[in-house]
Amino acid sequence: MQEHTEKYPGHKPEHHRGNTEPRVIGDPRLHQVKDFLDEQAPPPANPLLVVLRSFRGRGFSIAVLAVLLSILFGVGAYLAISPKYQSQGLIRVAARVPKVMYADPNDPRLRLFDSFVSAEVTYIQSRPVLERALGALAEDAQHSGDEAMDISDLSRMISVRKEKGLITVSALAPQPEQASNTVNTLLKAYTSLHTEASSQAQTIRERQLIGREKELLTKLTETNARILEVGGEHGTASIAKAHLSKVTQLEEVDHRISELVTTIAQQEAEESSTAFDTGDAEIKRVTVLDKAMADMTYDRAKRAADLESLKLRYKDDHLSVVSLETEIAVIDNAIESRRQQIVTLGNTGALTAGGEDQEKDSIAGLQALSRKLETRRSEVAIEAKRLNSKLIELTFLKEEHGEVRKMLDATRRALEEVRVESRNSLPGSVEVIAYGGTPKRPVEDKRKKLAIAGAGFGFLSAFALVVLGSMLRSRLRYSDDLAFTIGESTVLSVLPHKDQSEEFFRNSVHRMRNSMQLADEVDRGHGHTMVLAVCSAHPGSGVSTIAQELAESFCVAGLRTALVDGDLNEPALSQRLNLEKVAGLRDAISEGQLDGASHIKEVSQLHVLPAGHDDTVFDEHLSLSRVRTVVDNLCEVYEVVVIDAGPFEDNLSANLFTALADQVVVVIHAGERATSSRRVLKWLDTNSTRPPLLAFNAANANDPGLIKQSTRGSHV
Repeated sequence: MQEHTEKYPGHKPEHHRGNTEPRVIGDPRLHQVKDFLDEQAPPPANPLLVVLRSFRGRGFSIAVLAVLLSILFGVGAYLAISPKYQSQGLIRVAARVPKVMYADPNDPRLRLFDSFVSAEVTYIQSRPVLERALGALAEDAQHSGDEAMDISDLSRMISVRKEKGLITVSALAPQPEQASNTVNTLLKAYTSLHTEASSQAQTIRERQLIGREKELLTKLTETNARILEVGGEHGTASIAKAHLSKVTQLEEVDHRISELVTTIAQQEAEESSTAFDTGDAEIKRVTVLDKAMADMTYDRAKRAADLESLKLRYKDDHLSVVSLETEIAVIDNAIESRRQQIVTLGNTGALTAGGEDQEKDSIAGLQALSRKLETRRSEVAIEAKRLNSKLIELTFLKEEHGEVRKMLDATRRALEEVRVESRNSLPGSVEVIAYGGTPKRPVEDKRKKLAIAGAGFGFLSAFALVVLGSMLRSRLRYSDDLAFTIGESTVLSVLPHKDQSEEFFRNSVHRMRNSMQLADEVDRGHGHTMVLAVCSAHPGSGVSTIAQELAESFCVAGLRTALVDGDLNEPALSQRLNLEKVAGLRDAISEGQLDGASHIKEVSQLHVLPAGHDDTVFDEHLSLSRVRTVVDNLCEVYEVVVIDAGPFEDNLSANLFTALADQVVVVIHAGERATSSRRVLKWLDTNSTRPPLLAFNAANANDPGLIKQSTRGSHV
């Protein structure tokens, strides 16, 4: 260590990089073009090779996974379904026409019977039958504690088919009792609904006639009520008779009013005329005012009205009509006799003995009588009009009642005809001849087949899952996956697990060191000093271990070697060597130069530049000039400088160290994702002067790139 420290900072050995000329003959750009033209296109990927590479090294795990999935899917498929038990019931359809089953196929009676059987098959599977059967099954399920079905489950369980006059009803269920119970419940629901429908069977025409009958009965009842309301306790004949009587009375009153008007006019004329015949006027006045004459006239009018009413009901030769006509004739003779008496008295002068005052009194009496008769006429006219209105309305209601009655009778006759015809309208009758029994054996059992299919599916699923996982999450499990997944890259060495065999691991590191020394095309930019940067894509790849082992290997080979911990974020190398609290790279960068006495430490003949403990310098404080100064100072003393650049994902310093290094070694851990490694290599291809070398770490024992350990051992 003392020898090296004396040479800082101005010593320049004879093998400084300025004393060595490049070995490339000609313009290096021409060699780059030649290499580009000579480069062959990569062969296309073989899908079969992709699948086979996914299975490599996973035989035991795939076998275990295949067995587990086979058992899982096999048992699941076996338990997914149950054996099916079938129960059947029979329904016989008997034809009403004898021997119709042996008729010609073109016989319309046979086609009608076949349509009837098809209709019954459809009716068995109809929703009303299924709902009634489902209700009975739900009650049984409540008592037994089973899970209730819905109508879709029941429709899937049953099947109905016909064969001439027989209908077969079948049910498939996982339990024998359930199959027989389902069939029998369905048959009972069908027969009960069929019986109800047969007892209340009505055609469309019959329902229409029944509705029409109800409408007519309602209308007839309303008409009767209206007749009773209008006529009251009197019938049409009574009202007609009363109306006729009122009309006769009205005529008599009109006649008397007319006579009074004439008499009054004559009396008024006599006062102005001396030649007026007072006897005739007095006779007329007495005739009008005679009470006996008025009573007989009223009685005759009443009997005349009765006669007209009787003539409406009876013939002219009827006894009542003849008797009433005789009475009217007697009254007419009496009226005429009374009139003759009044005329005789007038002619003798007995009626004209009054004076002038009497005549005046008679005119006033006649006028009062006329006013009384006018009032009477108005009352009789109003009553006659009311009776006439009732008579007209009753006549209309009677006619309407008769028409409704005729329509009701016609509707009842048509309804009776339809009912008689519908008794023999169906071409056949149905009868359940056999209910479903409890089956002893299942009619189908697919559990074994499905279990075998499930086991096969699970077995293939294991391989499919492995291939799918390899395609979705491509990982580098073997060293040859680098060329297959990442592309053409130089694999410097394949390293085994250090924990399994430390000696084997060191031998692999020695081979990696020899490979780098024997590379004739290496163009060292730092003279004869090799600056080697070791990095990875992400932490945990073993960069610090491999960097330390490489440095020790160069020391064993007799080369002056310096080991630099360039990972300022996670200085795993300094922690491994217990140098995390001493001066180092941070301090050298902070001071602007490297001091061998204070910054470089010797650990087991290995010169180490730790990360340092200056808290003012972090990863983001590094720059290319500062890092180049430290590297140039190391190259002045050492033949090999190994830098632990750390992972690219965490360190900015890794970009600087790999850009200044003569050679970059990218450590790829077995099982690492290919995408992260591709990102690092893409950056190095763009920013590094040399193509990177790959070191595949923690390789499996059967990795094809792993050189087996010699039986002679190794001497370090």
